[in-house]
Amino acid sequence: MDEEDKRRNEIVLFVKDAMPDSWRACASELHRSAELLWNDKDNELRLEAVEFHEIKDGKLVNRSQSRMVYSVSRSYFLLAGFALENLIKGYLVACDPTLINHGALSKEIKTHELSKLAGKIEDFKISKNELNFCCIAEKAIPYWGRYPVPLISTQVAPEVGLTDELRQGFLSFYDRLDEKLYMKIRNGWDSGVGAKLEKLSAKKYDLRNE
Repeated sequence: MDEEDKRRNEIVLFVKDAMPDSWRACASELHRSAELLWNDKDNELRLEAVEFHEIKDGKLVNRSQSRMVYSVSRSYFLLAGFALENLIKGYLVACDPTLINHGALSKEIKTHELSKLAGKIEDFKISKNELNFCCIAEKAIPYWGRYPVPLISTQVAPEVGLTDELRQGFLSFYDRLDEKLYMKIRNGWDSGVGAKLEKLSAKKYDLRNE
């Protein structure tokens, strides 16, 4: 096998795993994982209490903060945020195969900024609550959903506690976009470089759209 054939085969293998249904499958698993956390939380809360010194007008001032948040809050935002990221990217790829068919992710979708990615979805109006969830989750993904601190001090930002209202923003966005993506690819999809999707079937959406 010469180098050109090897390169073409590598691209096909990459595209095969980057097709819209692969993004959708990852999104579904992450969605289920987030909901498992929520349903197993048993209303368990964690107390966050901290005391620290702050400089004000050249003097040290004692400060304290405390609050109660769901114990699964950070993990839920992280998983749900990744679920939306996968689903959005899957839809964008479904609309434009060139985002993947050169054997690498296009710069256009190499981001965790859910609000910007969501703005690229055609004919899809996002509610205020859905957008709010995206804006919070896109900060959780690279930072407080995974780590206690960011890379540098100037990036320190407060963690947002999960609420049922925010969760509903995630669920409504996910459900609407999942159906939109499915309807986009249910009759098949062609990457243009040798990897194709055959016809799909999902009763909950097929019956609704007949």
